[in-house]
Amino acid sequence: MPLPKGTSLFYRPSKKRWVLSYADPVRGQPQKVLPKEITRQRDAEAWAAEWLRSENLRPDLALTQRREEGLTVAACAEKWLSLRAGDERVSPATLSGNRGALHNWILPRFGTKPIASLEVPELRAFIRDIRGKRAASTVRNVYYTFCTLFADAMAEGWVTSPANILQHPGVQREVPELEARGALRIPLEWAAALVSSPQVPLDWRARYALAFTSGARDGEIAGLRWSDVDLDGVTPMFRIEQAVALIGKKVGVSFAQPKDPKTKQSKRTMPLHPAAREALLEWQAHWAELVGRSPTPKDFVFPGPNGEATRPRSAEQIREHLASLGLPIELRGQAIDFKATRASFASWLSDADVPEQVRKRLMGHALRDVTEKHYTARDLEQLARAVAKIELRWETVTTTTPTMPSPTASEVPRAPVFTSKAGTRPAPKRPHFRKPLATQKPLSDCASTASYAHKSDIQAQPVLERARIPKPKVAGPIPAGGANDSEGLRAIPPRSLPADKSCGLTVASTENGG
Repeated sequence: MPLPKGTSLFYRPSKKRWVLSYADPVRGQPQKVLPKEITRQRDAEAWAAEWLRSENLRPDLALTQRREEGLTVAACAEKWLSLRAGDERVSPATLSGNRGALHNWILPRFGTKPIASLEVPELRAFIRDIRGKRAASTVRNVYYTFCTLFADAMAEGWVTSPANILQHPGVQREVPELEARGALRIPLEWAAALVSSPQVPLDWRARYALAFTSGARDGEIAGLRWSDVDLDGVTPMFRIEQAVALIGKKVGVSFAQPKDPKTKQSKRTMPLHPAAREALLEWQAHWAELVGRSPTPKDFVFPGPNGEATRPRSAEQIREHLASLGLPIELRGQAIDFKATRASFASWLSDADVPEQVRKRLMGHALRDVTEKHYTARDLEQLARAVAKIELRWETVTTTTPTMPSPTASEVPRAPVFTSKAGTRPAPKRPHFRKPLATQKPLSDCASTASYAHKSDIQAQPVLERARIPKPKVAGPIPAGGANDSEGLRAIPPRSLPADKSCGLTVASTENGG
């Protein structure tokens, strides 16, 4: 005999009994254990139907009433965000991503719908619609936000459901997999150019020197204070105690906020590479030029113009600096970002035969046992010797005045203007890095001003130009990092140009701002 909707009959092996679960308007989803004499499913269904009639229970009506009168998705989302905001385990960046997924995707589709009435077919269609418009990472972020919302709603009693409908196999099959992409590694010669070129501002040169020789994340460098740095110790070092996150960047409001690092292991003590120490000493002497006063121990090493915490747009900035040096801004079809400094650091340590355990300490990765998690001054010296194997040098050069715009809501960075023979026009807010500007001359016509420091000598290196279609295999000298990282590039010998020869492309700031 078929049972009404809102019921579930199943066998519990631990008790060797049949169990009836049914919807109830007051009790939610109670269970009734059947008598032990009933062993067959047919008999269990007949007994359950008769028992429901005798108790005057209508699970089907209770289920319909619950779906129609329960909390809407919007109401649950509001309560859920308040719950998440008070949870110190939820990072500000994660909370910002949750808000963006709700306001941009979930609430416009399901905001007025009772959360208990969600069905598998409509959820599958929802995932398919997003999948056709956005990248796989966006689809997955929206899905996991919705899935976590429903799970917490069940745990808090906002919805009564035997299972999380977002975890239904049919819904999960619609969620796309992320494409595995290898980390980009910048050749050592490119890193040397970023650290030593007078075209790069001093504050950014110091930031690159620290990043390339420590593997510290962008947010960890932004959270570094002068009290965390020991420049005059027997073994110069710095401590990573916090990071700076850019909050609200996807929902229209942006501000920098200090927080704990990414993981517990990210809090660590790191030796300073000789180049990084010299860079920080020089930057410390010029720190007041940016803020307008001398630094104190509590000040950030790399602050905004107001001295407060800041998270610059490092991914865009490193590409801009590479382009100014005549170097590519892509590798293997991927745009280079600041994460490449960390991947390059790990790669250079591996190339120098640094043991895996030492590399994990330096990268802030989880270690296998307790004895590996504690180290002494002798261990710090061992880490310093490993870091010193990276052949990067610091040189004092005349650079531009340090400028580091703060990405806060109150400070809007000025939009650059591209000036060329064809005229002047404002640069796009998000420049497309795959297509060069029509007015830009080939890199081979530009004079190379980069100064490279490698090993003990300063040697002139060939200028690298993006190969024209079709892309040939690497010919000639291969920069450090291997052929894979230089695919699609060809080496061009440096040429002598007249003193007034330029690239025909300059960057200026507008008067009105961006």
